[in-house]
Amino acid sequence: MVIQEFYENYWGRIESRFIDIINKGNPPPSVIEIVLYHFKNPGKRMRSFLSTGLLLCFNPKISEGELDFAASVELLHNASLIHDDLEDQDFYRRGELNVWKKYSPVQAINIGDLIFIKSIEILLASEISENIKLQLIRRTMLAINELILGQMLEISFRDTMNMTWNDWENIAAQKTGALFRLIFEGVFLISGIDIQTCGDELKGIGRVMGILYQMRDDLIDAMGLKEGRRQGSDVLEGKITCLSIKAIEKGVEKAQIVREMLLNSEQSDHDSRINRLIELYESQGILSELQKFFSGLLDQCRSHPIIIKFPQIKPAYNNFLNMLEIRDKKRGES
Repeated sequence: MVIQEFYENYWGRIESRFIDIINKGNPPPSVIEIVLYHFKNPGKRMRSFLSTGLLLCFNPKISEGELDFAASVELLHNASLIHDDLEDQDFYRRGELNVWKKYSPVQAINIGDLIFIKSIEILLASEISENIKLQLIRRTMLAINELILGQMLEISFRDTMNMTWNDWENIAAQKTGALFRLIFEGVFLISGIDIQTCGDELKGIGRVMGILYQMRDDLIDAMGLKEGRRQGSDVLEGKITCLSIKAIEKGVEKAQIVREMLLNSEQSDHDSRINRLIELYESQGILSELQKFFSGLLDQCRSHPIIIKFPQIKPAYNNFLNMLEIRDKKRGES
Protein backbone atom coordinates (compact mmCIF):
# COMPACT_ATOMS: atom_id res chain seq x y z
CA MET A 1 0.00 0.00 0.00
CA VAL A 2 1.32 3.43 -0.96
CA ILE A 3 0.40 6.60 0.87
CA GLN A 4 -2.24 7.68 -1.66
CA GLU A 5 -4.09 4.38 -1.24
CA PHE A 6 -4.04 4.93 2.50
CA TYR A 7 -5.53 8.42 2.16
CA GLU A 8 -8.22 7.21 -0.23
CA ASN A 9 -9.25 3.92 1.42
CA TYR A 10 -8.41 4.11 5.12
CA TRP A 11 -7.79 7.59 6.48
CA GLY A 12 -11.44 8.64 6.27
CA ARG A 13 -12.47 5.59 8.34
CA ILE A 14 -9.76 6.26 10.93
CA GLU A 15 -10.59 9.96 11.21
CA SER A 16 -14.31 9.25 11.51
CA ARG A 17 -13.64 6.76 14.27
CA PHE A 18 -11.56 9.03 16.47
CA ILE A 19 -13.89 11.98 15.95
CA ASP A 20 -16.76 9.74 17.15
CA ILE A 21 -14.76 8.85 20.25
CA ILE A 22 -13.95 12.50 20.97
CA ASN A 23 -17.65 13.39 20.58
CA LYS A 24 -18.65 10.65 23.02
CA GLY A 25 -20.20 12.09 26.17
CA ASN A 26 -21.36 15.28 24.42
CA PRO A 27 -18.39 17.55 25.23
CA PRO A 28 -18.93 21.33 25.04
CA PRO A 29 -18.78 22.85 21.54
CA SER A 30 -15.64 24.76 22.54
CA VAL A 31 -13.81 21.44 23.05
CA ILE A 32 -14.87 20.11 19.65
CA GLU A 33 -13.83 23.40 18.06
CA ILE A 34 -10.26 23.10 19.36
CA VAL A 35 -9.97 19.43 18.40
CA LEU A 36 -11.25 20.05 14.88
CA TYR A 37 -8.94 23.05 14.55
CA HIS A 38 -5.91 20.92 15.39
CA PHE A 39 -6.93 18.12 13.03
CA LYS A 40 -8.06 20.30 10.11
CA ASN A 41 -4.57 19.84 8.65
CA PRO A 42 -3.59 16.38 9.95
CA GLY A 43 -0.11 16.27 8.47
CA LYS A 44 1.22 13.21 6.69
CA ARG A 45 -0.38 10.74 9.16
CA MET A 46 2.78 8.63 8.98
CA ARG A 47 2.18 6.59 12.12
CA SER A 48 -1.35 5.54 11.23
CA PHE A 49 -0.09 4.85 7.68
CA LEU A 50 2.59 2.51 9.04
CA SER A 51 0.12 0.84 11.43
CA THR A 52 -2.42 0.24 8.66
CA GLY A 53 0.20 -0.97 6.18
CA LEU A 54 1.61 -3.49 8.65
CA LEU A 55 -1.87 -4.74 9.57
CA LEU A 56 -2.67 -5.30 5.88
CA CYS A 57 0.39 -7.55 5.61
CA PHE A 58 -1.35 -10.01 7.92
CA ASN A 59 -4.98 -9.43 6.93
CA PRO A 60 -5.85 -7.91 3.52
CA LYS A 61 -9.44 -7.34 4.71
CA ILE A 62 -8.68 -5.09 7.62
CA SER A 63 -11.52 -4.77 10.15
CA GLU A 64 -12.86 -1.68 11.89
CA GLY A 65 -11.50 -3.04 15.16
CA GLU A 66 -8.01 -3.27 13.68
CA LEU A 67 -8.28 0.27 12.33
CA ASP A 68 -9.12 1.40 15.86
CA PHE A 69 -5.53 0.65 16.77
CA ALA A 70 -4.27 2.90 13.95
CA ALA A 71 -6.66 5.61 15.19
CA SER A 72 -5.38 5.21 18.75
CA VAL A 73 -1.78 5.62 17.57
CA GLU A 74 -2.71 8.77 15.63
CA LEU A 75 -4.46 10.26 18.66
CA LEU A 76 -1.55 9.48 20.95
CA HIS A 77 0.93 11.11 18.57
CA ASN A 78 -1.19 14.25 18.20
CA ALA A 79 -1.66 14.61 21.94
CA SER A 80 2.12 14.65 22.30
CA LEU A 81 2.43 17.26 19.52
CA ILE A 82 0.01 19.62 21.25
CA HIS A 83 1.99 19.42 24.48
CA ASP A 84 5.37 19.59 22.69
CA ASP A 85 4.42 22.84 20.94
CA LEU A 86 3.63 24.47 24.26
CA GLU A 87 6.79 23.14 25.93
CA ASP A 88 8.93 24.30 22.99
CA GLN A 89 7.10 27.66 22.80
CA ASP A 90 6.70 27.06 19.08
CA PHE A 91 3.95 29.12 17.41
CA TYR A 92 3.12 27.07 14.32
CA ARG A 93 2.11 23.52 13.50
CA ARG A 94 1.67 22.48 9.86
CA GLY A 95 1.71 26.08 8.70
CA GLU A 96 -1.02 27.27 11.09
CA LEU A 97 -0.99 28.77 14.57
CA ASN A 98 -0.87 25.82 16.95
CA VAL A 99 -3.39 25.12 19.70
CA TRP A 100 -1.70 26.96 22.56
CA LYS A 101 -1.09 30.06 20.46
CA LYS A 102 -4.54 30.05 18.84
CA TYR A 103 -6.45 29.42 22.08
CA SER A 104 -4.33 29.40 25.25
CA PRO A 105 -1.59 27.41 27.02
CA VAL A 106 -4.03 26.00 29.57
CA GLN A 107 -6.42 24.84 26.85
CA ALA A 108 -3.52 23.17 25.02
CA ILE A 109 -2.75 21.24 28.20
CA ASN A 110 -6.41 20.28 28.58
CA ILE A 111 -6.89 19.21 24.96
CA GLY A 112 -3.64 17.26 24.95
CA ASP A 113 -4.69 15.44 28.12
CA LEU A 114 -8.11 14.72 26.64
CA ILE A 115 -6.66 13.24 23.45
CA PHE A 116 -4.24 11.07 25.44
CA ILE A 117 -7.24 9.63 27.30
CA LYS A 118 -9.20 9.18 24.08
CA SER A 119 -6.33 7.14 22.62
CA ILE A 120 -7.04 4.60 25.39
CA GLU A 121 -10.82 4.94 25.19
CA ILE A 122 -10.86 4.04 21.51
CA LEU A 123 -9.11 0.77 22.33
CA LEU A 124 -11.60 0.05 25.12
CA ALA A 125 -14.48 0.52 22.68
CA SER A 126 -12.85 -1.53 19.94
CA GLU A 127 -14.35 -4.77 18.64
CA ILE A 128 -11.34 -6.94 19.36
CA SER A 129 -10.91 -9.71 21.90
CA GLU A 130 -10.73 -8.68 25.54
CA ASN A 131 -7.35 -10.37 25.99
CA ILE A 132 -5.76 -8.50 23.08
CA LYS A 133 -7.47 -5.29 24.13
CA LEU A 134 -5.96 -5.49 27.61
CA GLN A 135 -2.49 -6.13 26.22
CA LEU A 136 -2.81 -3.21 23.78
CA ILE A 137 -3.82 -0.87 26.59
CA ARG A 138 -0.91 -2.00 28.74
CA ARG A 139 1.54 -1.46 25.89
CA THR A 140 0.02 1.94 25.12
CA MET A 141 0.38 3.07 28.72
CA LEU A 142 4.01 1.95 28.74
CA ALA A 143 4.64 3.91 25.53
CA ILE A 144 3.02 7.07 26.94
CA ASN A 145 5.12 6.75 30.09
CA GLU A 146 8.32 6.38 28.07
CA LEU A 147 7.40 9.27 25.77
CA ILE A 148 6.83 11.61 28.73
CA LEU A 149 10.05 10.59 30.48
CA GLY A 150 12.02 11.17 27.27
CA GLN A 151 10.51 14.63 26.85
CA MET A 152 11.25 15.52 30.48
CA LEU A 153 14.84 14.37 30.08
CA GLU A 154 15.30 16.47 26.93
CA ILE A 155 13.97 19.59 28.61
CA SER A 156 16.24 19.05 31.63
CA PHE A 157 19.27 19.62 29.35
CA ARG A 158 18.11 22.93 27.90
CA ASP A 159 19.56 25.19 30.58
CA THR A 160 23.00 23.56 30.62
CA MET A 161 23.41 22.42 26.99
CA ASN A 162 25.62 19.56 28.22
CA MET A 163 23.79 16.81 26.36
CA THR A 164 26.08 14.20 24.80
CA TRP A 165 25.51 12.23 21.62
CA ASN A 166 24.61 9.19 23.72
CA ASP A 167 22.09 11.28 25.68
CA TRP A 168 20.53 12.49 22.43
CA GLU A 169 20.17 8.94 21.08
CA ASN A 170 18.61 7.70 24.32
CA ILE A 171 16.12 10.57 24.39
CA ALA A 172 15.15 10.00 20.75
CA ALA A 173 14.73 6.29 21.46
CA GLN A 174 12.36 7.14 24.31
CA LYS A 175 10.27 10.10 23.17
CA THR A 176 10.09 9.12 19.48
CA GLY A 177 10.95 5.42 19.46
CA ALA A 178 8.35 4.38 22.07
CA LEU A 179 5.47 5.00 19.68
CA PHE A 180 7.17 3.15 16.82
CA ARG A 181 7.76 0.16 19.07
CA LEU A 182 4.10 0.32 20.11
CA ILE A 183 3.03 0.21 16.46
CA PHE A 184 4.89 -3.06 15.87
CA GLU A 185 3.78 -4.51 19.21
CA GLY A 186 0.14 -3.66 18.54
CA VAL A 187 0.11 -5.01 14.99
CA PHE A 188 1.76 -8.24 16.10
CA LEU A 189 -0.66 -8.71 19.01
CA ILE A 190 -3.70 -8.10 16.80
CA SER A 191 -2.27 -10.51 14.21
CA GLY A 192 -1.85 -13.34 16.72
CA ILE A 193 1.91 -13.16 17.22
CA ASP A 194 3.31 -13.79 20.69
CA ILE A 195 5.43 -10.68 21.21
CA GLN A 196 7.34 -12.37 24.03
CA THR A 197 9.13 -14.38 21.33
CA CYS A 198 10.48 -11.26 19.62
CA GLY A 199 11.10 -8.85 22.49
CA ASP A 200 14.66 -8.02 21.43
CA GLU A 201 13.60 -7.28 17.85
CA LEU A 202 10.75 -5.03 19.03
CA LYS A 203 12.98 -3.13 21.43
CA GLY A 204 15.62 -2.75 18.71
CA ILE A 205 13.25 -1.54 16.02
CA GLY A 206 11.72 1.05 18.36
CA ARG A 207 15.13 2.41 19.25
CA VAL A 208 16.60 2.61 15.75
CA MET A 209 13.44 4.08 14.22
CA GLY A 210 13.18 6.65 17.00
CA ILE A 211 16.75 7.80 16.35
CA LEU A 212 16.21 7.73 12.58
CA TYR A 213 13.00 9.75 12.72
CA GLN A 214 14.39 12.34 15.15
CA MET A 215 17.56 12.75 13.10
CA ARG A 216 15.46 13.29 9.99
CA ASP A 217 13.41 15.93 11.82
CA ASP A 218 16.56 17.77 12.93
CA LEU A 219 18.10 17.63 9.45
CA ILE A 220 15.08 18.84 7.48
CA ASP A 221 14.67 21.74 9.91
CA ALA A 222 18.27 22.82 9.30
CA MET A 223 17.86 22.35 5.53
CA GLY A 224 14.63 24.35 5.38
CA LEU A 225 12.59 21.38 4.16
CA LYS A 226 10.07 21.17 6.99
CA GLU A 227 6.61 21.97 5.65
CA GLY A 228 4.93 24.97 7.25
CA ARG A 229 8.00 26.01 9.28
CA ARG A 230 10.85 28.41 8.61
CA GLN A 231 14.39 27.12 8.26
CA GLY A 232 16.11 26.84 11.64
CA SER A 233 12.98 26.87 13.82
CA ASP A 234 14.79 24.55 16.22
CA VAL A 235 17.34 27.31 16.84
CA LEU A 236 14.64 29.78 17.87
CA GLU A 237 13.19 27.20 20.28
CA GLY A 238 16.61 26.66 21.88
CA LYS A 239 16.28 23.00 20.99
CA ILE A 240 19.33 20.75 21.22
CA THR A 241 19.61 18.73 18.01
CA CYS A 242 21.95 16.13 16.62
CA LEU A 243 23.63 18.95 14.65
CA SER A 244 24.21 21.20 17.65
CA ILE A 245 25.71 18.30 19.61
CA LYS A 246 28.13 17.53 16.78
CA ALA A 247 29.08 21.22 16.66
CA ILE A 248 29.73 21.30 20.41
CA GLU A 249 31.99 18.27 19.99
CA LYS A 250 34.19 20.33 17.60
CA GLY A 251 35.75 22.18 20.53
CA VAL A 252 35.39 25.01 23.02
CA GLU A 253 35.01 27.83 20.49
CA LYS A 254 32.29 26.06 18.51
CA ALA A 255 30.55 24.98 21.71
CA GLN A 256 30.45 28.59 22.89
CA ILE A 257 28.82 29.72 19.62
CA VAL A 258 26.19 26.97 19.80
CA ARG A 259 25.32 27.67 23.44
CA GLU A 260 25.12 31.40 22.81
CA MET A 261 22.80 31.02 19.80
CA LEU A 262 20.50 28.46 21.48
CA LEU A 263 20.30 29.99 24.96
CA ASN A 264 19.84 33.60 23.81
CA SER A 265 16.11 33.17 23.14
CA GLU A 266 15.38 36.86 23.85
CA GLN A 267 17.70 38.07 21.10
CA SER A 268 15.62 39.96 18.56
CA ASP A 269 17.74 39.24 15.50
CA HIS A 270 16.36 35.76 14.82
CA ASP A 271 17.74 35.57 11.27
CA SER A 272 21.26 36.24 12.52
CA ARG A 273 21.05 33.45 15.09
CA ILE A 274 19.74 30.95 12.56
CA ASN A 275 22.18 31.91 9.80
CA ARG A 276 25.17 31.77 12.11
CA LEU A 277 24.39 28.23 13.26
CA ILE A 278 23.48 26.94 9.79
CA GLU A 279 26.75 28.39 8.44
CA LEU A 280 28.61 26.65 11.27
CA TYR A 281 26.95 23.31 10.46
CA GLU A 282 27.88 23.67 6.79
CA SER A 283 31.43 25.01 7.22
CA GLN A 284 32.36 22.27 9.69
CA GLY A 285 30.90 19.56 7.46
CA ILE A 286 28.36 18.63 10.13
CA LEU A 287 25.34 18.77 7.84
CA SER A 288 26.89 16.51 5.20
CA GLU A 289 28.31 14.18 7.87
CA LEU A 290 24.91 13.65 9.45
CA GLN A 291 23.18 13.24 6.09
CA LYS A 292 25.56 10.33 5.41
CA PHE A 293 24.95 8.99 8.91
CA PHE A 294 21.20 9.19 8.29
CA SER A 295 21.51 7.27 5.00
CA GLY A 296 23.50 4.56 6.79
CA LEU A 297 20.84 4.37 9.49
CA LEU A 298 18.18 3.94 6.82
CA ASP A 299 20.15 1.02 5.36
CA GLN A 300 20.47 -0.44 8.85
CA CYS A 301 16.69 -0.26 9.25
CA ARG A 302 16.14 -1.96 5.89
CA SER A 303 18.14 -4.99 7.05
CA HIS A 304 16.86 -5.04 10.63
CA PRO A 305 16.41 -8.50 12.27
CA ILE A 306 12.67 -7.89 12.57
CA ILE A 307 12.38 -8.12 8.77
CA ILE A 308 14.30 -11.38 8.74
CA LYS A 309 12.03 -12.84 11.40
CA PHE A 310 8.80 -11.50 9.87
CA PRO A 311 9.42 -11.16 6.10
CA GLN A 312 5.68 -10.68 5.43
CA ILE A 313 5.88 -7.10 6.75
CA LYS A 314 8.70 -6.12 4.40
CA PRO A 315 6.57 -4.37 1.70
CA ALA A 316 4.78 -2.05 4.16
CA TYR A 317 7.93 -1.48 6.17
CA ASN A 318 10.01 -0.57 3.11
CA ASN A 319 7.27 1.73 1.79
CA PHE A 320 7.45 3.62 5.05
CA LEU A 321 11.25 3.82 5.06
CA ASN A 322 11.26 5.07 1.46
CA MET A 323 9.09 7.99 2.55
CA LEU A 324 11.71 8.98 5.11
CA GLU A 325 14.42 9.57 2.52
CA ILE A 326 15.51 13.21 2.53
CA ARG A 327 15.15 14.90 -0.84
CA ASP A 328 16.51 18.41 -1.04
CA LYS A 329 13.96 20.18 -3.22
CA LYS A 330 16.25 23.18 -3.56
CA ARG A 331 19.12 21.20 -4.98
CA GLY A 332 17.22 18.30 -6.54
CA GLU A 333 19.19 15.84 -4.45
CA SER A 334 18.23 12.98 -2.15
